[in-house]
Amino acid sequence: MLLLHSLPTPASAAPEKPACAHSIYCNNTILRAIHAHRLYSDMKDFVDRPLNKEPFLVNEAFDLLFADTGATTTAALYHWVEDNFLPAGRFVSISISQRINRWPWLN
Repeated sequence: MLLLHSLPTPASAAPEKPACAHSIYCNNTILRAIHAHRLYSDMKDFVDRPLNKEPFLVNEAFDLLFADTGATTTAALYHWVEDNFLPAGRFVSISISQRINRWPWLN
């Protein structure tokens, strides 16, 4: 009986973190568009491409692309990817001081 009292209750348990919280790679709208337009035979090819801009700028550009009609051409989506992502396998390296200034929450 003592053991039952020591277990955490749901109210006191730590909140669960979402499985994926990245604003680009976990954005279902973006992923559905990439898949629907068949830009890649394997979605891993898309998610392996690192961003070359801040995530909020990439999201804004995507929103503008779909703003008027909710749809876009495959060519326009392809250009959005090329403008906002580096090729797969390329990594962006930044100095510690840049990381501290740009993303203080990573420190």
